[in-house]
Amino acid sequence: ISGNTSITTRIVSIAAPPVRSFNYEDNAGNKFEQLVFKHITVSSNALARFFYNTPLFVGTLAGVVAVAAAIIILIARRKKKAAETEAGENVETKTK
Repeated sequence: ISGNTSITTRIVSIAAPPVRSFNYEDNAGNKFEQLVFKHITVSSNALARFFYNTPLFVGTLAGVVAVAAAIIILIARRKKKAAETEAGENVETKTK
């Protein structure tokens, strides 16, 4: 589908609030409600749904960056501690 094509479908459940709401009543007294949404992704592809769910995607990226930063900090601290321990052993060896 491309261009200005529209698709009419029945949505069972949606978490986003509608952009517009229209209420209609026909001559027989039947009432209808039409909700207009923007930026809806309809896909069975889990990766596409994950990518287009912006809060989930950004939160996941932030979590991955935080875990990577924590790992880098831990490795740096261990190397620094090992270097200090080795330097301390070298000083003791030279004084004997």
